[in-house]
Amino acid sequence: MTRRKDRERFLIRKKLDPKYGGFRGYQPKPESKPELKSITCTLCGHRRNVPQDTEEADFVCASCHSPEAGEAAEG
Repeated sequence: MTRRKDRERFLIRKKLDPKYGGFRGYQPKPESKPELKSITCTLCGHRRNVPQDTEEADFVCASCHSPEAGEAAEG
């Protein structure tokens, strides 16, 4: 299919339905992602990006919460 034919079909559909969004369809734009800040884990010392509302005191990352992390540190 040529670019000209694609453009013609798009304009025809746009004329019939002003809300036509092209190949992306009728879906609304994705919501914005939450604002992040960088916090250091108190156990492993790695910096992690977490949502703004996370408390910095005694922060433990998900890796340190998992049971596998504790077993690997012991052995």
